[in-house]
Amino acid sequence: MLIIPRAIRVITALIAVWLGFSQYASAQTMTDVVNVTVGGVYLGPTGAGYWSGRFGSASPGVTSNGYSYQYIVDNGSYTRMGVGVPPSSQLAIKFPSNPGQAWLSSVTANGVTTAGSSATYSYSAGVAIWNWTTTSWNISSGSAQLKITHLAPPLGYLDLKYQIVGIDYAPPGAKSTVTYGTNTVRGTATTNTNTYKTEVQVTATYETDTGLKGVGAAGITTTLDLDYQQISSNGSSVTITNTTAFTDVVPGPSSSTLGVDHDYDVIWVWLNPEAAVYVGTNTVSLAGYAYNDQDDQFGAEVVPIQVRQLKNPSLMSAGLVQRLSRSWDTTGLGGLTTSDYSVLLAADPFAMSATYNPATDSTHRFQAATSETVPYVPPAPGGQPLTVTGTFTTQTATSNSQSATHQYSVGFSVTFSGDGNIYGTDLSADLKIAATYTTTDMWSSTLNSTVGKTASYSVTGPQASDNYTGPVSFQVYRDNVYGSFMFYPL
Repeated sequence: MLIIPRAIRVITALIAVWLGFSQYASAQTMTDVVNVTVGGVYLGPTGAGYWSGRFGSASPGVTSNGYSYQYIVDNGSYTRMGVGVPPSSQLAIKFPSNPGQAWLSSVTANGVTTAGSSATYSYSAGVAIWNWTTTSWNISSGSAQLKITHLAPPLGYLDLKYQIVGIDYAPPGAKSTVTYGTNTVRGTATTNTNTYKTEVQVTATYETDTGLKGVGAAGITTTLDLDYQQISSNGSSVTITNTTAFTDVVPGPSSSTLGVDHDYDVIWVWLNPEAAVYVGTNTVSLAGYAYNDQDDQFGAEVVPIQVRQLKNPSLMSAGLVQRLSRSWDTTGLGGLTTSDYSVLLAADPFAMSATYNPATDSTHRFQAATSETVPYVPPAPGGQPLTVTGTFTTQTATSNSQSATHQYSVGFSVTFSGDGNIYGTDLSADLKIAATYTTTDMWSSTLNSTVGKTASYSVTGPQASDNYTGPVSFQVYRDNVYGSFMFYPL
């Protein structure tokens, strides 16, 4: 078996809705964050907040299941005709059939939590209403944010052929290295919006703090990869990060004469990913990731592949070829092919074009990481080359850099659902899913806005005998999609 260093890996999923579910089981709850622009009269017959078609607004206007909010209103206590009226609050949602009172767990706003079980419940004409007659959320004017916790829709799993989880760029020189240590986080934010047909509303969700669970043909396993953690980051992404003490040391090419040679860049490929999805009424939510435990390697199997090997697979070792064959997989997806290698190569712009210039790239994929340049100067005959060491510190990306993306598609199959009513092709039909699973990797505020996460470098110039004639200064750039550092000649 190929022995693979477990370095820090990050995969993130773009989200707009807050979700909490534990360890990938069915009958879970999720919490939607709803921002209400308040309308109406706080001390009035209908109250203040949001009422569809009457006053106020709600964003999003539907639950993560795809059910429309009819009204979210409340009243503080007041006096009417000399009689004191207690506070009250109401939540009304449109459903195709009666969801039952237990569908709603709780509503929280302004530090006040009302339990669904304590409400007076009714269902009529397609609208379910929860009414609390002695409690107010204190929504009176301006805006308010509510957290509405309810039963989650059915949870299914898509077995993906592979996912790209990082790119490491080779530094200049045979004796040069870039080191990503235990405090370095790199990876990407991902969305799968383009996987689905246009009529499907994609709402996003995230996994709470937990290790990656294994998913097999029979469902959830009891195994847990604690090396990889899924953590909520900033309310808009899911981060999967390796938490072990291993360090990645990325070397330059074997010949210093080459300077920077991007044939030796490394693309990290996850070979057994599972995407968890919640399926609602014409909606779908990416709920995070798991690993396929049919793999004979425990946990998330991530392998490093050099660009040169992807260009010429005959240069791969027998062990690497064996792992890329995914022989353990029973879904029919098979191993990686030359077409897949082309998809992987496309993630590295330097692998695709010898003239690629990050400074003129209108997509702003790269951003200058430091104001200093790194020398790569050959010495006089008989002398020794200079070695320069330093660190790169993650800085906040510019607004332009936050628009950088990389999109690719892979094969997938439906392997398991946590709900007995949705399996196999039925789940695919409900998702109205396309022929391939499309991932858009993008800038992540978690990775790019956290100052203090560093990587170190050591760049040793060429020997005089190397007869190096290339650039003698390099500017360091940060890849805003994958969070790693790259040397570009001046």
